[in-house]
Amino acid sequence: MENLVESDLYWQSIKLFSYYKNNIPYPKRNYDQFTATIETTVKRVALLDFLGDVKGKRILFLGDDDFTSVAIANFKLAQEIAVIDIDGRILDNIGTISDKLNLGIKRIKQE
Repeated sequence: MENLVESDLYWQSIKLFSYYKNNIPYPKRNYDQFTATIETTVKRVALLDFLGDVKGKRILFLGDDDFTSVAIANFKLAQEIAVIDIDGRILDNIGTISDKLNLGIKRIKQE
């Protein structure tokens, strides 16, 4: 794992999350949301990339209160990324970041 946290993609993602951390809404307990730290989210993404689970893949997130989709999309290695969530705040904020950075994350609101 040490090599993962030394990678350029890791530090690029840390910088991205640090810039957009105020866009991540406060967790809603009634949705069972528990957000991870920025470092944990980015380590998760770096590990997924290391294991070959990102490059050229179509990735679907069923809920994304940690904005992991944003970090993965920022790598620009996945073929397609989509997020389904019941929390419109999450989708709206992911959409704002995705549109601003041209990440192409698809969002679907689940009722």
